[in-house]
Amino acid sequence: MPFRTELHYFDNSVYPSYSIGKSRHTCAASMITDANLTASVATAQLQPLFPPTVVLRSAPIRDHFASLAESEQSCVTQAVQSRRAEFSTGRFLAADGLRELGVGAFPLERGSHNEPIWPPGIVGSISHSSGVCVVAMARTQDMKFIGIDVESSTANVTKISELILTPGEYRYEAMCESVTLADLTRITFCAKEAIFKGVFPLVARFVDFKEVALEIDADTQTFVARAGDDGHLDQVLRTGIGRFTIADSVLISSFFCEAPHPG
Repeated sequence: MPFRTELHYFDNSVYPSYSIGKSRHTCAASMITDANLTASVATAQLQPLFPPTVVLRSAPIRDHFASLAESEQSCVTQAVQSRRAEFSTGRFLAADGLRELGVGAFPLERGSHNEPIWPPGIVGSISHSSGVCVVAMARTQDMKFIGIDVESSTANVTKISELILTPGEYRYEAMCESVTLADLTRITFCAKEAIFKGVFPLVARFVDFKEVALEIDADTQTFVARAGDDGHLDQVLRTGIGRFTIADSVLISSFFCEAPHPG
């Protein structure tokens, strides 16, 4: 089943409900979310996931619709209240982070694939799940790309393992006594979502879960990513650094590449 519908891995404020025939990302996203969990994540808990040049924000999801620019509001005028709250919290946090980066008022609109359109000279990523929203952003002089994702760390995900895991990732679970299939699925899902958000501006296409294979180190909470069938995607993935952590019942992953500095 090719991945051709809206992306969970961007700003998922208006992604479609789960149904047979939807994309793998949409199906998996709908099944992995634990709607009964409301988490809180302090910005300090995100800091080990990124270099210090990355500006981070986090907050519980609230309705900040009134604070949005008119062009931002138009993105979710027809959305249900919960989706509008997710979207507006992401924009509210992004605006605060952009001010720290010296960027004035800039409506963060959506691209054709629901990706946030960041100001010139800025890269960033937004994610929300389980009642919490996280945002990461930086100047392009410091970071080549950034991806972040947050998911429930307790959701029942065993039913979607076959959508997420490659054969090599299944073998990792078999060899590692401390990692259950549910743990592996959650980590892999979250990591790949962060990857897809980060690399999309560079590869400019949809990427299926099984196109990317991870090597996960549960002890150091890091991962590397490869794509054997797409040379360009694989080249981009090899430049990235992947990290993950668990904070207050949510799993958070990052995937980023620092920009080269002269000299």
